[in-house]
Amino acid sequence: MAETIRGVGDPSPDPPVVRMTSEGIPSEPQALTVSSRSKSLLITWKEPRYPRGKIISHTLAYKVKGKPYDRSFQPGDSFTIEKVAGASLSFELDDLEPATLYEVYVVASTSKGEGESSQHVEEFTEPPAADELPKPNPPVIVSSPDGSPTIQFSDVLESPYITHILVAVEERHPLARRRRQQAAYGSYAENPSSYIAANISKDDLPIELTIGDNETYGHYHNAPLKDKAIYDIRTGVESNVGGKKSTLFGDPSEVQTAGVPSGSIATVVGSAVGAIFVIVIVIILIIIFYKRRSDKSATTKSKGKESDSSPQYQNPVFDPSKTDVHTYQDLHTDSHTYQGVNTDAQSYQNLADPHTYQDLKKPDQEAIYEDVTDAMNRDYVNVLKKN
Repeated sequence: MAETIRGVGDPSPDPPVVRMTSEGIPSEPQALTVSSRSKSLLITWKEPRYPRGKIISHTLAYKVKGKPYDRSFQPGDSFTIEKVAGASLSFELDDLEPATLYEVYVVASTSKGEGESSQHVEEFTEPPAADELPKPNPPVIVSSPDGSPTIQFSDVLESPYITHILVAVEERHPLARRRRQQAAYGSYAENPSSYIAANISKDDLPIELTIGDNETYGHYHNAPLKDKAIYDIRTGVESNVGGKKSTLFGDPSEVQTAGVPSGSIATVVGSAVGAIFVIVIVIILIIIFYKRRSDKSATTKSKGKESDSSPQYQNPVFDPSKTDVHTYQDLHTDSHTYQGVNTDAQSYQNLADPHTYQDLKKPDQEAIYEDVTDAMNRDYVNVLKKN
């Protein structure tokens, strides 16, 4: 259609003509990102701003840029190439080394060839998991010339991915239970009873470290140890790259500072348990003693009550060994005889005579008691004869 100042003219009766220019080289892919995983990298991107044709594939290039755990490593110039078919905008690189720095870029392609490369992005793979690191042995602690506990570290490590050696100090009280699992240690300022005393780079190995030398190792204060204290000393290994780290501590070794008796902590605990056991036994014996004494007292009182209620106690002249059943019955069935024995006025008056009572109170009470008993026995015999 044509257009003038007077307006738009009629459309052309002929159909429109479409012409496509030839494809060119695309511009670089946009927004390249790399996400770290344990042994892989996930790469994503967006299409080029100027495709200049149909994107038929992408080329992903990567290489190892750095190994913090291997200071002697020198990166090469060549890249490894991976082809990504079609218009896909992501790719995962796997089977990579952990704790390693990689450099990555992407190129888009049309039928005319590869375009410009994207920006280069560097990213670390994650360090090995803690359970994949070799567990350190309990540290071998020796005494320095001044008697301070000292650890000697070798430069031979069991894993190439270890970047640092850690030393943890934990004060242990006599009755405290030793940790079985790894603790989350902080600095001495955060917890003076359980802390990291040193963080040593593998580049500084071999090294000899004195526990409590009041120096700083990797931003950690190696504080002096207390006198008369017991400590658990552990060594740990760490893989720390790209702001991500994995740490594993080993089993502890015991350190006793000056003033602590020789012998392991088990001796101290055993002594304490033994003392408690002895105290418990003594308490049990005391309880048994007082219980038996109480039972014996109760039995004695019970026997006393039974004696008080028996016929022998009520009638002192009763003697079952000197009479038979018939005599016993006669004594109780003959009212005159019973009265004669027990209610004889003269005998009662004699016993109740004030002089006699006073004589009973005199020192020779046993002789008087025997005389009274003999008299009563004679009366008892006379009664038997009369019957």
